[in-house]
Amino acid sequence: MCPKTKASAMYYRTKLVVHNMTYFNLKTKEGFCYVFDESNADLSSQMFGYLHHNHFSRYLDAKPDDSNAVIWSDGCGYQNKCVTIANSLLQLVVEKKVPIEQKFLTPGNTQMECDAMHSLIERRTKCDILIES
Repeated sequence: MCPKTKASAMYYRTKLVVHNMTYFNLKTKEGFCYVFDESNADLSSQMFGYLHHNHFSRYLDAKPDDSNAVIWSDGCGYQNKCVTIANSLLQLVVEKKVPIEQKFLTPGNTQMECDAMHSLIERRTKCDILIES
């Protein structure tokens, strides 16, 4: 939530939901965050399909020598386990002629490198917000 505050009255008057879709490349150790707020986009499977397609299309254009792609996803249904996402990845397979394998973490073992990125963002954004009347 943005802004972060402990004052409940301000929180409910100024709440803006900010979303962060994160990708982490295990091969290159690079992280990518796509940040958007509720006024720009929603949390529909179409939005996540667009983000997946855009991110992996750019990656495959930049690294044409990669012969295949393996994607590790958590079990979130509307983000990763739906026909919209499958169709988005299938479109990339057809466009780029590169096999893409999507694997899912098992329940209870869902720690990913993206979580470390989220933790760092959370630690860096802890601060007091002062409101002047």
